Amino acid sequence: MERSARIPGETPPTGSATYDATADRVANSNRIAEIDVLRGIAIAGVVMRHVSWQLLTPENVRSPEGTTIAAACILADVGVSLFVALSAFGLVWRHAQPFDGIRGWLGFLSSRAARLLPAYVLWSLVSLAARDVSLLASPRQVASALFSGTADVQFYYVPLVFELYILWPLLRPLLAVRTFYGAVLVLAGAIGIAELAWRAILPSPGTPLLYLSTAVATGAVLPVFLGDRPSSSNPFAGTNAKHRAAALASLAVATAALLVCISRFSAFSPAATTRGALFLVTMMSPAPQALLNASLIVTLALVASPLARTRAGAWIAALGRLSYGVFLLHLLVASTLVYRLVAMVTPASAGAAGVVLRMIFAWLAVLAASYAVAWGLARLPKLAWTVGITGNSRTASERR
Repeated sequence: MERSARIPGETPPTGSATYDATADRVANSNRIAEIDVLRGIAIAGVVMRHVSWQLLTPENVRSPEGTTIAAACILADVGVSLFVALSAFGLVWRHAQPFDGIRGWLGFLSSRAARLLPAYVLWSLVSLAARDVSLLASPRQVASALFSGTADVQFYYVPLVFELYILWPLLRPLLAVRTFYGAVLVLAGAIGIAELAWRAILPSPGTPLLYLSTAVATGAVLPVFLGDRPSSSNPFAGTNAKHRAAALASLAVATAALLVCISRFSAFSPAATTRGALFLVTMMSPAPQALLNASLIVTLALVASPLARTRAGAWIAALGRLSYGVFLLHLLVASTLVYRLVAMVTPASAGAAGVVLRMIFAWLAVLAASYAVAWGLARLPKLAWTVGITGNSRTASERR
């Protein structure tokens, strides 16, 4: 299968002052399998993060099953960071040069808005109605939820990624890194920013880009770890012994960071007697968590190519091709269907093992049900936009 260097979800370089929609359709005719694999892993992490958080309570936080659930929650935090890193990687890979004037930049933003925002607005309104239909009667509340991404807990990602797109002309010169030591320096600086951000302010819809600075930086420096190939080639091609050694090294760093995060969680968890306090306890390791996410993203990027050639990789890539739809839908699917079937809040008859098995089953059930809904909508020509599928991207997906 021939693969272009097109980063799914990103526009091609603007060669004129206006955005060329025809060029976008041509570039989107093929997809990079490795990107789809990484998107599939990212959405699997996001769903695990939410499922594990649902099962973590002040009552079980200090038990063996609580520690296991907390570890899954901490590890799955890489999901959103990976999505952000892929967005930054796409910008670096395709827009390392300045936009061709303000019209080129606005054309890029409008193309992103046309794909992402219709589905985001729809499912934000549905989520608000599911919470309290009276919320839709207040235009001010609706506008606030849309601009801040607070219709449900996962929606902040969409305003965040647009914040990244808008700021890219300013961030681009800061992230133009092409050496290994420069990449390490950028990552160290971003981890420091994450630590300072968490110490200064509690996370809120207005501050995600600040505390996810490490994810942005990781995506920006990924070309250095991948070999910095020409933009006309597949950036993930040519995995060799050097890549495998780098993957093992970054995995070792991730393992050490995970152990630090779990240790810090265990140290602070005895004070978590409410859900609010428990949430804060899970966020007590900003710098180690940032290091964990950065090293995991590098590891996954380095192994994406061999993974994409496996049967499991093909399944993950299929999930990745609908990851945006699954992202928008999964909490509604979880609350209206899966959590009712799994009975998340009742004690497990099998003790610790039962809680862990319940977590795994709920995770797989939410992924499967959300994918099924997104897959069905994507195949209805008039409804494909509801899961972020445009005509050209649907054609590319159906070729598989």
